[in-house]
Amino acid sequence: MQGWEKHASCRRVDPELFFSTKLADQELAKMVCRGCPVQPDCLEWALETGQDHGILGGLDESERRARHGRWKRPPEGAKHTTRAQQIAADPDRLLAFLAQGLTPAQIAREYNTNAGSINEATAIVKRQAPAVYAAATTGSETTS
Repeated sequence: MQGWEKHASCRRVDPELFFSTKLADQELAKMVCRGCPVQPDCLEWALETGQDHGILGGLDESERRARHGRWKRPPEGAKHTTRAQQIAADPDRLLAFLAQGLTPAQIAREYNTNAGSINEATAIVKRQAPAVYAAATTGSETTS
């Protein structure tokens, strides 16, 4: 989690709102962003990391692209990482939530993302460390 994320207004809102395909939801998400004290930090992060889904920093993906021409190129040799990959990079935290029996939607609130990203991150961790995943989630499987 970025340091500024703990102050984000969206942490008190269902993350699915920011990834909805419904225009009304997108407008509501943008309203939340407009009142957010860390909106500039969020937008900067979205642009620097090339986030191409959802309402981030008060703009949807096409608005971010139009505002800045094109996505900032990552440094030579750097790979674009999805939100799921970022979450999976710290498997201990994700596995701790899974071990508590939290649903993907509940975990998504902790990461300020959507349940789809949590399911994808869970699949990555399961693929990369099946034994660790199995030990942490025995009796608390939440991603079916």
